[in-house]
Amino acid sequence: MATNYDSAQPINKIKRWSFIKKQRIDVPQPKAFREYNIGMGGVDLHDQFVNAYKIGIRGKKWLWPLLTQMINMATVNAWGLHKLVSEQPVDLLTYERTVTRHYLRCTEKSTFTTTLPKPNVPRSIAHDRIGHYPQRIASPLRCRQCHQRIRWICQKCNIALCVERSYFKGFHEK
Repeated sequence: MATNYDSAQPINKIKRWSFIKKQRIDVPQPKAFREYNIGMGGVDLHDQFVNAYKIGIRGKKWLWPLLTQMINMATVNAWGLHKLVSEQPVDLLTYERTVTRHYLRCTEKSTFTTTLPKPNVPRSIAHDRIGHYPQRIASPLRCRQCHQRIRWICQKCNIALCVERSYFKGFHEK
């Protein structure tokens, strides 16, 4: 063991089991080892919990292991805080399952919101049947109805709608 924090002196005597003599004997232990054993349990225990239920993503990008390690560490830290303040602490696996299920429920289509607002077209303009012609564009957009990548927008409404599936016609009819 190498350290710049502590020294080997004084050497303490500790009891360890001897398989040869079949009894506990005194063994010399440097002060640095004693201090390490006293402080052990924080980082070592944290690493043990982080590695217990690791997120497994196999990929070629070097960033994924770093990202998953940070997520694992944050989850273990949150679980530790939960154990401190909760009246009914749960084990790590149950806690991770609960958090995962919560985030999966938050991303369902019914609660999912995009960061970009959809352009709102007043019904009077969308249904007036004047000047609503499909226009081909260079870069594809998502259809407002089926979310497929398409290259058609309404000239007047400036909304991407499928011409092939007749969403274009259906959107502009009453």
